[in-house]
Parts: sequence; C-alpha cells; structure tokens
Amino acid sequence: MRTLPGAAGLIVAALCLTACEANAPNDDGDPDLKATPAIAVAPARVTFQIYAFAPQRDPPLQTLTVTSVGGGTMAWNAHTTASWIALGHAGGLGPGQLQVELNRAGMNLGINGNRPQGLTGTITVSAGGTSTPVQIPVSVTISYLPPIKVIPGGGGPGCGKKCN
Repeated sequence: MRTLPGAAGLIVAALCLTACEANAPNDDGDPDLKATPAIAVAPARVTFQIYAFAPQRDPPLQTLTVTSVGGGTMAWNAHTTASWIALGHAGGLGPGQLQVELNRAGMNLGINGNRPQGLTGTITVSAGGTSTPVQIPVSVTISYLPPIKVIPGGGGPGCGKKCN
C-alpha cells in the first residue's frame, strides 16, 4: 500500500491488486483443466478536482477499461455505494469500458454547512464468480475558491500598472 499526499486534509491511499489464476493446468498436461479467467481494470485509480461554486467547470467523465486475463469471455458488472459517483454502462460481456463521472447532487456541498475538502469512494468491478472483484479507489478534491483567470502581460481593472 502506498500513501499519496493530497490537498489539505485529504490523503489518498492506493492499493495495487494483482489478479492470479485460481487454477493452473496440472503437471500431466490435462487439456480439460483450464485456467479460470481473472478480471483486470485500468487505470488502477480515478481522481477528480472540482470547484464547489463553479459547476460549469466540472471535469469530464473518465473511462475505465475492463478486460479478461487468462482468456475466455466473461460477464462483468460494476457498482459503487458512493452517491456522488455516477457509473455509465455498468456491465457487459467480454472486454468493455466503464464511464465514471461525478454526481454533484450526491455530494451535498454547502447543505447544512457541509464543506468537505475531498471525498473518497470505491468502484467494485466483479465478474460472475470467475475471479476476485477488483476495487478501484475514486477521489475528488474540492476547492471553495473561484477559479482564477490569468491574462499574461496584462494588468487587471484597477491594477494601475502593467504586470510582467
């Protein structure tokens, strides 16, 4: 496990999971004994940054790629218990893509003084009993400052001087 520094008060821990085959062919080369496919998801984590009072500047959705390691076709599905994570097309048969985006309504920003600096959640991707589920950490850093627009070489209104 590796701990990564984040914004003030937010620490994101990343855990790298490696899927191994549950069954391997036996030493006598029995062709009827096949490896159980494992599920793989990339990237291993998803991060977002938002401005609390500028929803028009929300980041675009991100895409996870789901594949089978060890051969074979498998049905997979994804879910999360975090109300602020929205999943698009949360399942499929064989390789596929999972779209991840933010649901501001689930964040409750500013309601009853709620002003978190960040949120963390998990997406779990499973494949019908053929392998161990893969958990993808999701984090969002929340800024309560307005985004700043910088104009190179120009002074702002009332600046009184040209900035270099």
